Amino acid sequence: MNANPSPRHSDFASLVAAEFDEIEKFSQILESEQQALKQGEIDKLPEIARSKSEYLVKLSQLGSARDNHLKLNGIGTDATSLKQFIQREDPGSHLSLQESWDKLLASAKRAQELNQLNGAMIETLLKHNQQALAILQDAAQQNGLYGPDGHSRSIGSGRQLGKI
Repeated sequence: MNANPSPRHSDFASLVAAEFDEIEKFSQILESEQQALKQGEIDKLPEIARSKSEYLVKLSQLGSARDNHLKLNGIGTDATSLKQFIQREDPGSHLSLQESWDKLLASAKRAQELNQLNGAMIETLLKHNQQALAILQDAAQQNGLYGPDGHSRSIGSGRQLGKI
């Protein structure tokens, strides 16, 4: 264990911790989205989408900051270079960089899986809504009950009942 971690070790550890925290918050939003979808609370989705967008910006900024930190310290951002850096900077400490990095990767994978599942749920709901709309449009065209403007229109000869 390094008794006095180097500044690049401490800075990297802080960046990883901050990114982990934000991914966890992002996952909570994804879980809220999933609950709203399951419960049919579609009116909540625009606010959730706004929150997701905000967190994606934060996560992108944190990822860029992490990559920039590594590059500024002459460390590549590829998996091999990162692994070498972690082993060199933090060989076997109790709460090691490797453990923090692994937690970050696992959290990011979980968020990705949640997002993919939510996307599939939204796609299914959209497909059902499109099918229902197609059925309604077909019925309206066959019966001639509604015009293109959505107002009802008469069917038949055009004569009003009770008039000659």
